[in-house]
Amino acid sequence: MTKSESYIVEEDMNAVYDLVSSAIKKRRYNLAGEISENGGLDITPNLVFWNMDPNAGHMTKVNLSAVNISTDQQLCKLELKRVNGLTYKIHTGGAIGFILLTFVIIGIYTFGNSDKFQWEILLMPLFGLFYLLVFQGITTKNISNTKTRILKILKDNKINYKNSS
Repeated sequence: MTKSESYIVEEDMNAVYDLVSSAIKKRRYNLAGEISENGGLDITPNLVFWNMDPNAGHMTKVNLSAVNISTDQQLCKLELKRVNGLTYKIHTGGAIGFILLTFVIIGIYTFGNSDKFQWEILLMPLFGLFYLLVFQGITTKNISNTKTRILKILKDNKINYKNSS
């Protein structure tokens, strides 16, 4: 899932990159970042909610990219896009695999025991679904907070922007 938000910023794109980069270096907004392979900056919260070994990187990142849209370079289009990391894909795939595996086990168990169906056996896939929903909620909130912090950097430096999506 790559949800993107676009903003029109009344500033040069290089100034926006410099502003966000300097805020990351100062660690005032509790953000970390690096240059993205796809262009722009990949920004993540500095405080990690969950760490797994081996470390496969961040669950999700916000890719910040800016492009000048006016000839006088006083307006730029700022795009904040969600990027799912390898850790996110591992957890989501594992949860979906667990749910499917438990349904297969339930099917085999039901055909093997043609007596009365036991509803308690459905607790296993419900646990997997609960894990998946909690994980999705955490990552969605994480991305939302990161985007809010990026916009707060612009607001604190008195740079005007408006939503263009």
